[in-house]
Amino acid sequence: MEDLADAPNTARPGQDRSGACPLCGNVTLRLLPYRYTLNDRYLYGVRCTVCSLVSLHPMPSDSEIAGMYSEEYFTECSESVGAHGTRPYMEVVQDTTTERGAAARRFDKLLRRYLGRQGTLCEVGCGPGHLLADMRDLGWSVEGLEISDYAATHA
Repeated sequence: MEDLADAPNTARPGQDRSGACPLCGNVTLRLLPYRYTLNDRYLYGVRCTVCSLVSLHPMPSDSEIAGMYSEEYFTECSESVGAHGTRPYMEVVQDTTTERGAAARRFDKLLRRYLGRQGTLCEVGCGPGHLLADMRDLGWSVEGLEISDYAATHA
C-alpha cells in the first residue's frame, strides 16, 4: 500500500493508503473526495478504516493552520486567500441571514429529535459565531472554539 506522499498523482477517492490515524494509530487511511493545497503540498481528506475519524493527511502544523485563518481568509477573496466562492466570507454571511436562520432551525430540529431536548452546543471552528448566535436564539446554550483572533473578535 502506497503512502500519499509517495504517489500524489495517483491518489483517488476510495483508495486505501498508508498513514497514521491521529486518534487510534491505525495505519490504513481511506481517501475522501477532497484535498487542499498548502505550501506546495497536498493535504488529503482521509477517513480511518478502524475508528472512522475524518482528518487531513498529512496534518498541517499549528502555525500552518493559524496562517490559513488569518483576517484575510474572512475579508478577501482571491486565488491565494479565502475559501468562499467569488466573494469574501464576511460579505456572504451578511447576505444570507434568512438562509442561515432556516439552516439553524433544521439543525435544532435534528438535534432535538436525537437528543430529546435542548442543551449545550459546542462548535469547533465557529468562525465569527453566526451558527452559535442563531442556535442561542432558538434556546440552546452555546460555546465556541475558534483559532482565528479576527473571527473570534466578531463572535
